[in-house]
Amino acid sequence: MSNKHTNENGYHSTGIWTHASLINHSCVSTARRSFIGDMMIVRASRNLEPGTEVTFWYYPPTGRTFKEQKEKLQNWGFECDCPLCVDGKDTTGTLASARQQLRGTIKKLINGTAPHRLDTEKISRRTAILEKQYKRPATELPRLLIWDSQLALSQAYLAQNQISKGLEALKKMFISLGFKVVGMDSTSNRYAVVEWGFFVDALVEAFLLASDIFTGLARNEDSKQAKEYAKVAYKIVVGEDTSFEATYM
Repeated sequence: MSNKHTNENGYHSTGIWTHASLINHSCVSTARRSFIGDMMIVRASRNLEPGTEVTFWYYPPTGRTFKEQKEKLQNWGFECDCPLCVDGKDTTGTLASARQQLRGTIKKLINGTAPHRLDTEKISRRTAILEKQYKRPATELPRLLIWDSQLALSQAYLAQNQISKGLEALKKMFISLGFKVVGMDSTSNRYAVVEWGFFVDALVEAFLLASDIFTGLARNEDSKQAKEYAKVAYKIVVGEDTSFEATYM
């Protein structure tokens, strides 16, 4: 017997949630949804002022081109007008091509290479060039082509025992996602996230990395705070935090 639904295994769940279906899409969403059984949990993923619309993405942006993201969303019958999509639409072909080419070069330098063996100088130099191609602040336009290379740099610096550089790279990662943070430098300020930005699943890993870096700098209270942020991020991604310790500790 032939199977007509060849892509059936590609769908993790199907259902109708009468309230959640009223929530609009935005690539720069203000909330994230997670599932526990047949229950959908929607949590804010950033600071929300009263009256802010709650949105989540129907299909996540991952730094792909505007055309690719538009194709992913076409089945819903609308064209997203979030800052990411507007920027993608307005960016000239030459600039868009240059960004993707640089990103491809950076990924080749990172993929398949252990953190302690990464050529941090080459990755850092190319990431800085890519960053200069963005004119709007990351609080308005998250830099999805950059943040993951900055996270990889932070991991590499830590593995290479360059702890201060690891903290600096991690701070840049948070800034690229539109976060406002304090205490991720040599000042006496305590570490704190003043304002949350664009939410990616890897934030759990990033906060735990921050915890390790602060431990290496003998900033134990900041390390504990970073771990608490990791727990919050985990709860946003998974829907609960009771399994956090068993998963990461």
